[in-house]
Amino acid sequence: MLRLKEQIVDTKEYIAILDRKLLNEAFVNKAPEKLVRAEMEKKELAKVKLEKLELKISRFK
Repeated sequence: MLRLKEQIVDTKEYIAILDRKLLNEAFVNKAPEKLVRAEMEKKELAKVKLEKLELKISRFK
């Protein structure tokens, strides 16, 4: 269960990093569209992973 909690924290931190990057207007305006889309996709995948981890941990409670 501790490992799941650590994975949740790590995933939340990763999502926060991606959020900061995607909220940075300079990055969004200057980066190639393909790169911006890739970062958005990474964020969505991380959110799905977070949901799955939270579901797993809720089963232990």
